[in-house]
Amino acid sequence: PVKNEDYPSTLKVSTSSQEWCGHTYLQVNHENEAYRVTGHSYFESEADQETMVAPDFLEDEIWTRIRIEPASLPVGTHQVLPGSFYLRLKHKPLEPVTANCSISQEKGIYTYTIKYPSLSRTLSIEFEEAFPHAILGWEETYPSGFGINSQSITSTATKTASIKSDYWNKNGTGDKGIRDQLQLDYPEGW
Repeated sequence: PVKNEDYPSTLKVSTSSQEWCGHTYLQVNHENEAYRVTGHSYFESEADQETMVAPDFLEDEIWTRIRIEPASLPVGTHQVLPGSFYLRLKHKPLEPVTANCSISQEKGIYTYTIKYPSLSRTLSIEFEEAFPHAILGWEETYPSGFGINSQSITSTATKTASIKSDYWNKNGTGDKGIRDQLQLDYPEGW
């Protein structure tokens, strides 16, 4: 929902991933001012999990808040349920953690940053000031491994182009010129 007195809570998030040795699935449902978190994994120690959590907000909802109402972005110290893909990829507990959230602005570009001290993880998302607040890119930094000598890894994404199109009808080799418009590389065999 997008029309409430206060910005509404996300109703549902679902995430699935397939890795070289199996599948994981995570679902988060809003129920009675809290979230029911259900996780399934091919890892025996994480096989079937279900818990109730009451975070201040979900990292997964930040993207929508930016596009709809960036003024609703929480700032300060909060209990945040980290991103569902991150939780599954890094085999982290399905529980909220303390995060420091901030927003900055420079030359009409805003940056929303979430820092998770206990995870040594930072996520920063850049977006335009004007509606529809297009997301321009993001950067995520976290430890790359599980050992004490683990180094940090940083992933970045930058918007290079965009088009409005009925993309569901653009899936044949005759549509490959659209990749040029979007400045995308061609997959092998095209």
